[in-house]
Amino acid sequence: MLNIKKLANLVIEKRVFLISFILIIIFSVLAFKNPYNTRTLVPNLEPYPDTLYYSVPAWNFVHGLGFNMTSYGFESKIVTPPVYSLYLLPFFAIFDDVRAFYFANLAVMFGGIIFFVKILEILFYQKKEDLFLIGSLGFFYVTNFYFYTLPSLLMAESITLFFSMLAIYLFISPVSKLKSLLAGSVGILILLIKFSNFPLTMAFYLLYGFKLLQSKETKKFIKPFVTASAISAAVMIANIFSTNIFSNHKNLGGNSGFSSSYFLPNFWAYLRVVFGQNERYLWFSHRLTSTAISIPALFGIFAGHYTKKTRIIVLSLLIYSLALIKFMSFFYTRDIRYILPIYPIMLIFLGFGFQYIKNRFGIKAMTPLLTVLFFFYLLLPTVSQINGERAIITLKKQVGLNFRHAEEPWNYNAVIEFNSYFETKKAQKPYLGTLLPPYYVNYFANGNYNYLPISMGQEFFGDKIDKSNGYLVSLTDYYKKLLKDGNDIYVSPYYQANLISWKTDYETLVSEFDVTLVKSGCHDTCNIYKLNLKSKD
Repeated sequence: MLNIKKLANLVIEKRVFLISFILIIIFSVLAFKNPYNTRTLVPNLEPYPDTLYYSVPAWNFVHGLGFNMTSYGFESKIVTPPVYSLYLLPFFAIFDDVRAFYFANLAVMFGGIIFFVKILEILFYQKKEDLFLIGSLGFFYVTNFYFYTLPSLLMAESITLFFSMLAIYLFISPVSKLKSLLAGSVGILILLIKFSNFPLTMAFYLLYGFKLLQSKETKKFIKPFVTASAISAAVMIANIFSTNIFSNHKNLGGNSGFSSSYFLPNFWAYLRVVFGQNERYLWFSHRLTSTAISIPALFGIFAGHYTKKTRIIVLSLLIYSLALIKFMSFFYTRDIRYILPIYPIMLIFLGFGFQYIKNRFGIKAMTPLLTVLFFFYLLLPTVSQINGERAIITLKKQVGLNFRHAEEPWNYNAVIEFNSYFETKKAQKPYLGTLLPPYYVNYFANGNYNYLPISMGQEFFGDKIDKSNGYLVSLTDYYKKLLKDGNDIYVSPYYQANLISWKTDYETLVSEFDVTLVKSGCHDTCNIYKLNLKSKD
């Protein structure tokens, strides 16, 4: 009898593994990029400044410069916790290229898929017919536009999703000493990815602690959980005090970060997002998911109350989700990426809805309904994530973009143009003024020129410190000083279109000098000009 049970479990594991493998293949096709060519936006390393806060400390550490944000003699305060940066270390060390972040993100996204399928297996697998439900929910997970584009963005959302899936898996799976020990660390790790993950950390500790207290062997499991939690918390506190990270933090002071005045409009907006309203996600503005998912998922919340076991899970996941939504509603700006971890939970709720239909009306009722929803998801443009475009067309376009068509990484191309002009190394390095961040330029520059900002309003220069010279009140005066000292100075207007004020600052600066075009590039957007003092100077 025992052998038959082991054989049955082995068959289940193989089938679930096969589903995970197929989903990873689908995700890989949709997320595929060659980060080392110029036909993808990966080398742009956007969105700034977050991407550079995460990557620069890891890059500098690998290159023996310490875990800090320094480049070209300029230094910025680290404002992000260290986990994602630490995770990037081995990838930067092995590949010696910042674009290796793409592989790091792929790895954690694959891990997130595996844990998501494991969650679905625990919650929904009873017979082989349930594999259709598990596979469908997994398909909805990997074909979400925001999920399969995450690997090409140097952001911490990928690793947050991984740990969020791990946390939910630990919560719904049977308790063990090892899992309790891991759970004690996972909560703090989530917080040390992004401080905005604070509600996820608190909700997880609350829910997992409650689970342990309900266990028949509480004493056996509570000790490793508390021990791991205490050690992890001590490490976090040590990191906070050693880095002084909260001092003058850009999002935690004044009117620039969190405020109760933002709560109501943001909270209702996020609730509308859950129901299928379009909202900003970086430079996109689409739904969080298809309304073919979001509306039935609401039914699943009520259907999940059908049994005591699923009722506890539904309530726990609601607490987990609402904690995040409520917390981020206090933040000054709305963005779907702040609440991405709730999407897999919506899929779990959807699964509870179909499980209820199966238990109440049988598998013959569930299967055709799920099939209809599947086709709605793929073929109905009015319910799709990108409104007005069938999901199957969106997926087809993405595959075409990944394997046939090209995107222009203009920021990267601009630096390559700079390198081509300064290809010859000179005894005295010339200076190049650009609106691109110094840390970005440093990743791809050939080392034959020094960096200068063009505007004190550009990214990373609001509180800039030049460690070698002190820093100046007037960039114009500093430029003139360098020229009088015999230095060559060049400028490029590239990136000025990003903000009107940058364009104004660029024009104001160059108006103080004689300007000569020395190189054209990027369809005249990244031209290089040589500056000379006017005769009156």
